[in-house]
Amino acid sequence: MTSDKKLHKKLLEILACPVDKLPLKYNKKENILTCKNKHTYRVKDGIPILLPPKE
Repeated sequence: MTSDKKLHKKLLEILACPVDKLPLKYNKKENILTCKNKHTYRVKDGIPILLPPKE
């Protein structure tokens, strides 16, 4: 097991925004996932936190 905290490439291929179901793009510098509609999600220890925003 590695100590790599980056998001795994295979995981990124299947992830979608929980709000609008659009594909997510990974920003390595900021360590966040973003969809076309500007919903953003943190990645902590290589695990995406895909909680929809509170309304």
